[in-house]
Amino acid sequence: MISGSVERAVIFSGVKIGKGAHIKNSVILPHTIIEDNVWLENSVVGSQSLIKKGVIIGSKTPEKYLMVVGNQVTVDPAIEEVQFKNSVKSVLS
Repeated sequence: MISGSVERAVIFSGVKIGKGAHIKNSVILPHTIIEDNVWLENSVVGSQSLIKKGVIIGSKTPEKYLMVVGNQVTVDPAIEEVQFKNSVKSVLS
């Protein structure tokens, strides 16, 4: 179910994208939930992950960086920075 906007993205089966979410130049692997008002750009989100309401993940420079979120990861604005860095990493392209 897709309720947000999707532009130049690959969305696998079982993915749910919430209202007001914006997905651009990204790949969302199966059975992932993107909650309302999430912003993802130039990102890959692993399967069975949860991106909580209001999270922003992305890179304005896709030619240099791709943001990667692993499988079965929860990204929540309430998560402390150290926990976040263990879950999300920037990969040089």
